[in-house]
Amino acid sequence: GVLKDCYLHEKTLYSLLEMDEFEVIDLSLPADKPVRNREIAMLKESKKEVIYNFPLFCMESAIIIIVIVMFSAIIHEVMHGYAADRLGDPTARYAGRLTLNPIPHLDPFGSIILPLIFALSPGGFFFGWAKPVPYNPYNLTKAPYWGEAIVAAAGPASNLVLALLFGLIIR
Repeated sequence: GVLKDCYLHEKTLYSLLEMDEFEVIDLSLPADKPVRNREIAMLKESKKEVIYNFPLFCMESAIIIIVIVMFSAIIHEVMHGYAADRLGDPTARYAGRLTLNPIPHLDPFGSIILPLIFALSPGGFFFGWAKPVPYNPYNLTKAPYWGEAIVAAAGPASNLVLALLFGLIIR
C-alpha cells in the first residue's frame, strides 16, 4: 500500500481501495478535490488502522517551485536594471547585473533558503527575492519626471507578463 502520487484525488483513492487491501473508515473529502496536507484519509489495513497524510507537494514539485520563484525574481530585477539603462542610467550595466546568470542576483536567504522552507511547509504560500539592482535616479536623463516610476514598474510588469505567458502555455 505505498502511495506515490503527489496529488491524490478521491477517485484515485477509491480505486486503490478496490484492491481489497484497504477498507475506508472515514473519508470526508469532496468529490474531485485533491487530498491536501491537513485532510487525512483514515484507512484500515488487516484489522489495524493506518492514517495516510498526503502532502500538498512532493519533493520534485518543491524543487520546481523554487526554480520558478528564483528565476522570476531574477527576471524581475533584470527588468528594473534594463529599464534604468534604457532611460540613461548605466549603473546596473556597469555592475554586471543586466544578465540572466543567477549568480550575481542570488540572495542566499531570499532566493534559496526561504523558498525551500515555504516549499516544504504546508500551505502552498511562496515568495522570495533576489538582490536589488542598483540605479541612480539622477542619471535617468531620458525621462526625468517619470523615470523612477518606469523603473519601479518594470519589475512587476515582467512578473505579470511571465504569469500570462506561462498561464497560457499551461492551459
